[in-house]
Amino acid sequence: MKKGNLVNVTITASDSEGRGICRIGNFAVFVDESVIGDELLIELTKLNKTYGFGKIINILTPSPHRKAPNCPSFKACGACQLMHIDYDFQLSMKRQVVKDALSKIGGFSNIEVEKTIGMEKPFFYRNKSQFPVCAKKDGFAIGFYQKNSHIAINMESCDVSSPIAMQIANAIRIFMQTHHLKAYNETTHTGLVRHVFVRNTTDENEVMVVLVINGKSLPQSEELVKLLTERFPQIVSIYQNINTKKTNLIMGYENRLLYGKAYLSDTILGKTFHISPVSFYQINHEQTEKLYAKAISLAQISKNDTVFDLYCGIGTITLCLADYAKQVIGVEYVPEAIENAKENAKLNHIDNVSFYAGAAEEIVPKLAKESVKADIVVLDPPRKGAEASLLQTILDMKPKRIVYVSCNPATLARDCKILAESGEYEIKAVQPFDMFCQTSHVETVVLMERQHNHM
Repeated sequence: MKKGNLVNVTITASDSEGRGICRIGNFAVFVDESVIGDELLIELTKLNKTYGFGKIINILTPSPHRKAPNCPSFKACGACQLMHIDYDFQLSMKRQVVKDALSKIGGFSNIEVEKTIGMEKPFFYRNKSQFPVCAKKDGFAIGFYQKNSHIAINMESCDVSSPIAMQIANAIRIFMQTHHLKAYNETTHTGLVRHVFVRNTTDENEVMVVLVINGKSLPQSEELVKLLTERFPQIVSIYQNINTKKTNLIMGYENRLLYGKAYLSDTILGKTFHISPVSFYQINHEQTEKLYAKAISLAQISKNDTVFDLYCGIGTITLCLADYAKQVIGVEYVPEAIENAKENAKLNHIDNVSFYAGAAEEIVPKLAKESVKADIVVLDPPRKGAEASLLQTILDMKPKRIVYVSCNPATLARDCKILAESGEYEIKAVQPFDMFCQTSHVETVVLMERQHNHM
């Protein structure tokens, strides 16, 4: 086999990034935009020792699970990897990704993974959209990045963002053209406007707009505020975020409020939350409520239990757990998030919670030394998973149950393996959720329970 060869193949599997996989002998080839069941003519584009990559030249026989993508930008945009696949099959693919991770990475066999819980209407669900603004030879683009690049494409619509977010981005595009505001050039680190960031509540009654700029001030900012607030009366907050560093991070560390109040207000499971520009807040409200309800159910909390909520963010899960427990302790690395969490506890008149700012792997051992130990641990770490030292501290505390919420099946499986290898904990339930519809990402909740012979 050589690069550039044309080969007839059948797609028989898919990977965690949504790519189809075919086999030529023992050689695996990954093919973008293919679907299990497709018969294809592909061109081999890159070859390694044991695997390679190909691109579709012709669809000879389409998979029964293939469909026409809703979005006209699907082929160019890198945001939605699965929009060409029927939704029920997307859900089964995500379940398989979780099963494969637990088996191949975690070494677990005979673990029952429940069917992925999906949405009735899996479009326009995002309550946060971050549109890169990129300088181009013929002007600039506001939209999403092309696949495998940092080059943005202009988009007039997006089938997963809230409609108002795209409308606001389009209004800012016209404003920038009219007032000759320069878009950011990542290569030369020049230009002013880097990102348009829009947050909204589920009903779009409240909207926050953040312009991320490569500079200290935004020319014509008063005029922009006037334009946006008159056209979109739902806007309650407009920020200027300053990011002058040569970095891939979207947000800088300084936010300046140009208009309105400092936060949005939204509710989860009857609790009200104030959300600032830097707050971590799940992007799919409908699925978040299902996810949190499931996590609470699996935790089986009693009124005498102390619960640790690790990587707690602004306290969303913490406050939802508080109704059921004696006390809940939230730990989060970002100090601003902990301040938000404390404010949200006051806002909801909840007094059986306490919050600590710092790395969970540092705070939890300190609490344990002070004889503050968890009966139940809930953790929702970032994609890189939990630190091994934190997992060891959790094992040392011997909680009855561990509820692990994860956006990355690979690190979830790795961490569950560490917990299970202690011989004290075993997986009792695995429930995937489709939090990021039309993409390859999957959210999962796992219950691990301490075995009775070790209690």
